[in-house]
Amino acid sequence: MSAVEDMTKEQLQSALEELQRRVDNAEAIVEKKQVENTEFKEWLKQSEERWAEYELR
Repeated sequence: MSAVEDMTKEQLQSALEELQRRVDNAEAIVEKKQVENTEFKEWLKQSEERWAEYELR
């Protein structure tokens, strides 16, 4: 028998809840990193524009 087959319904439910909690946490981290990435890209774009203006002087 596999380990999963040996688990009770309560143990399986608990394991599934833990996995869902981990998935939710990972999704929240990904969303935060996407926002940070977008903000960084905007900052980089503005910095490049300022540098280009500086070089034109």
